[in-house]
Amino acid sequence: MSKYIAIVIALVVVGSAFFINISAPKPDGNVGGMGLMLPSLSFSLSNIRMPSLVAKPLPPEGVQAWKTFEQYRTFAQEGNLDGVKSLSHQVSETCANPATFAECQVLMNNVVVFTENFREEDFKNVFFDERQIVMFTDPTETAEGDSLAQVILFFTRRESGEPKVLGMRFCFKMKSDEEKNCFSGGPATRDLDGNGWWDSVESLFYK
Repeated sequence: MSKYIAIVIALVVVGSAFFINISAPKPDGNVGGMGLMLPSLSFSLSNIRMPSLVAKPLPPEGVQAWKTFEQYRTFAQEGNLDGVKSLSHQVSETCANPATFAECQVLMNNVVVFTENFREEDFKNVFFDERQIVMFTDPTETAEGDSLAQVILFFTRRESGEPKVLGMRFCFKMKSDEEKNCFSGGPATRDLDGNGWWDSVESLFYK
């Protein structure tokens, strides 16, 4: 099994602010509640060097998904919860409950902080069908130079085809790993249970 740590940022719509999905021996550190401490990774967004090469044009589905994400981010920056909900696949209990609106505002602020350096041209890899869209960066060397980082954006689609924001994943792999990508887009591997939802997309749904 490839060693990697996938850090899922739920944006606003999935439960609490952070989910940690570890598919390798657990690193030194502690993950709990709203805290995120991974000292063995020295994790911070500034440690990820986003690629700056000229990217190929996105397909229309990718362009539409990115526009949706940008509008989602704008709504989050404005504290416009109704706007965020209108572009979300699902809404967390925190943001659905008026009594916890202050906590929801914290989640919306997290969206802005974690995505402020994202650029459309970096998310040049796009997979899609009638139900879902996945956009992700190329694996990129971290500032420390000992691992590769990849950012993945997940969307579902309305019956009309319009994207809805589902979630985001930061994935780290060792440079020595044979498989560098964290997303498997091949038809034979992306939907192992055959229900029409890709496994990586379905893993972000409420249970």
